[in-house]
Amino acid sequence: DLYDEKIFREKLEVVLKEKNQILTKVYGRLAIPIEGIVEDYLGYAERLRPYVADTTKLLHEALTAGRHVLRIAADQPYFNLDALGIVDAQSAVTAAGDVSETLSVGRAADGSITLSWGGSCAAGDDDYEVYSGTIGAFAGYVSRLCTTGGLTTASLPALSQDEYYLVVPRNPRREGSYGLRSDGAQRPQGSAACLPRAVVTPCP
Repeated sequence: DLYDEKIFREKLEVVLKEKNQILTKVYGRLAIPIEGIVEDYLGYAERLRPYVADTTKLLHEALTAGRHVLRIAADQPYFNLDALGIVDAQSAVTAAGDVSETLSVGRAADGSITLSWGGSCAAGDDDYEVYSGTIGAFAGYVSRLCTTGGLTTASLPALSQDEYYLVVPRNPRREGSYGLRSDGAQRPQGSAACLPRAVVTPCP
């Protein structure tokens, strides 16, 4: 909105009308004039202009040119530096594996859920993701952790008494298997998946 003075001014007028009522009638202060704010913020917009761009276009051009791209992934509750990685745009995509049926689930004294599992069957996998869902809604799992920092253990708060958990191995560019359904097919990706998926089949 800062780059369209008309829209910026219209939105600012709406906000100032309410705020100036409070300033003048409740606190006995002078109303804030709109012109000074508009002038200041249009100046800020020009200072910011060199740093504003269509990032989709920039990334597409960089990947097409084979440049290095900095990928930052973050868990939903907080930014996790363990999830930061530098990916070579020209490097080959490597499929990820699975943790088979090695997941163990426990409950800590504080009520949190503790998970532990065996390593991935694929040597290139160096990290893990955790998804959870509600028993009975077996296609409705969502990501809880996009990285464990390479650990084969995790602790997270319980969202309900009827949760189930899936651990998915990953490498820097792809996540692996969510495990198999009862018919032997791969479970589909979860909601808001952490990475695109490519599964090693068969896993060594």
